[in-house]
This record gives sequence, C-alpha cells and structure tokens, in this order.
Amino acid sequence: MEADEPSNDEDSSDAESISEIKNTCPRAIEVMIQKLDAMLNLVLEYVKTFDFSQQEGYGLFYHMVHIFNASIIRTFKSRHAQFVMFYLCSLQSRFSDAFLGVLFDHLASPDAPQVTRIASVAYLSSFTARAKFVEDSDVRKVASLLLNWLGSYMESTPSVDIRLDPTRHALFYATTQAALYLFCFRWRSFRLQSGEWDPCIVPLRHILHSSFRPLKVRFIRELSNESRDVIASSYSSLLNSANSWGSCTAIL
Repeated sequence: MEADEPSNDEDSSDAESISEIKNTCPRAIEVMIQKLDAMLNLVLEYVKTFDFSQQEGYGLFYHMVHIFNASIIRTFKSRHAQFVMFYLCSLQSRFSDAFLGVLFDHLASPDAPQVTRIASVAYLSSFTARAKFVEDSDVRKVASLLLNWLGSYMESTPSVDIRLDPTRHALFYATTQAALYLFCFRWRSFRLQSGEWDPCIVPLRHILHSSFRPLKVRFIRELSNESRDVIASSYSSLLNSANSWGSCTAIL
C-alpha cells in the first residue's frame, strides 16, 4: 500500500511562531502584524489590477524577480513576503518556469555567495514541492537538475575531500536535502504508469549512499525521520527496483 504524502504542518508552525512573538511584546507585535498584513493585502490587490496577458504584466513580474533577488532571498526567516512572488507565478506557467530558472541559476553560479546559493536551493525545492500548479513534468525537471548538479559536485571533488563534512560541503548537503524534500512531497510525480520509477530520480540512491554520507547530517536525518512513512514505502521501493533497470545501473 502506498503511503500518503506527509501532512502540511506549516500553518500550525506559523501560528506557534506568531504566538511566541506576541508573548514577547504583545501590543507592539499585534500592531506590527496588522500593518504587515495590510501592506501585503495592498500589494496583492495592486497585482490583481494588471493584465498578465499583456506586456505590463510581464514587466511587473520581472520587477518582482528583481526585488526577490535584491531583498528577499537572503532575508533570514522570511516567511510571508515571498508569497507575493509565488502568487505571481501561479498566474502564468511561464512565470513559474522563469522563477525556477532564476533559482537554479543562483545554485549553479560559482560566483554567487554561498548563502544565496543555499537559500536558492531551499526555495527551489519548497516551491516545487508545495505549489499545486507546478506540473509533474516540471517536478521531474527540477529533480533532474538538482541530482545532475549533485553528481557533478561529487565527480569534481578530490577523493581526499570526499567525507562527511557539513561545513566544507554545506551546499552539497543543502542540495541533497532539497532533492530528498522534493521526493518526499512529490514522490507520485516520479511514478511511471508501469509502476516503475522515472529514471530521473534513480541517482538519488547513489547520492544518499555516497561517501559524503548525507543521511548522517542532522537536518537531512530529521527530514528523513519526519517523512519516514514515505521513505519506508517509496524510497525502499526505489532501492529495490533500481538494480533491475538495466541502463540505470551504470549511473548507480
């Protein structure tokens, strides 16, 4: 029997965070939250006035991409402002594609600050995993990009440096976590009609069992524990089926 997808506990997490902040300075925080809610509401109402089939809509989207890159992506614990960007992506499939492309470009850019690259891969996986308007084909494309990047990283790392080291290989582990997160929440996207796994996800096995030992890293292990039902039913099936895939065994 296939396991259900992990439950979404983000709403309860947000509520707990807001409650904790309110207890620190109740009245001032209450006023600030109301102001922020009103500001976000004004922005969303403004967005709705645009015709996104016309050039003005495209102009607004790319202006928001600029704001996201300049102000949001590296803001620690930003939890709400980015949803304006996500809402825009829901209006046009090409906006979603462009946004995913921007995020992956950050990850793949060796000149970008590591904090930007790590934040980008986190947004890349969470957006793809949670946005209902992201098609299964796009989920597989993102998984392929992440796993190909991880494979290239492993190949380019000198053998003497291939070991468990969360500081030296922080970006590698963050990207592994992103790939595992995507698999946990969108694993049905990787199932073929035949019941087998799409070849794009097979390299995940090799990465998780590599000498980098990503499952020993605390935040990846916690993700695995939180999603243990999916891991038990889906990932174990992936492990068992991979060796019977012929052409895929060369990758593993």
